Amino acid sequence: MTDTTLNSTAANILKTAKDLFWQHGLRKVSVEELCRKAGISKMTFYRNFKNKNEVAKVVLEELTSQSRNDYQRIMEDENFNFPEKMAQLIELKHESVKKMSNDFLADLYHPSFAELIVDLEKEREKSLLMIKRDFRKAQKEGFIRKDLKIDFIMYMFNDIGQKAHDENLLKIYKNSSELIMALTNFCIYGISEKNK
Repeated sequence: MTDTTLNSTAANILKTAKDLFWQHGLRKVSVEELCRKAGISKMTFYRNFKNKNEVAKVVLEELTSQSRNDYQRIMEDENFNFPEKMAQLIELKHESVKKMSNDFLADLYHPSFAELIVDLEKEREKSLLMIKRDFRKAQKEGFIRKDLKIDFIMYMFNDIGQKAHDENLLKIYKNSSELIMALTNFCIYGISEKNK
């Protein structure tokens, strides 16, 4: 963005871009379509952003920032124990991914968005450090089995992202968001009933 403060035009572009990206993915949305839907000219677009990738980067930064804030808010809430917090986080994840199209989820790791992938990986690493800290605490409190190494759990969580793009697994589910939720639930609850 050319200006460090988010003006109303830039905010409109970002909101429109987010809606379009969620529906159609990153690759299928053109600057022309974004401008048309936002009700602006291409000149106005380029006064605010260098290109579509910069818009996508800002949209994803806002998404990861919001996710991190939601995670911290839930984990710091002393009214709930660890399993209750995990249930809230899973519900939050479900709400966020059900709005995203298969195309968007697939495009997140497409080679044409390599710069975004690097940024997402950095954010993922920061998130994993927070999760590790919270899981160690939960393990000390007896909410996580003592025989499981936290690094093993983190490795399995990392595997969720890779498996979410597995063609064979995607054939089993209606869409990517349904698969992501199945993987998340499996990683948290295993194969036992959630309430056990």
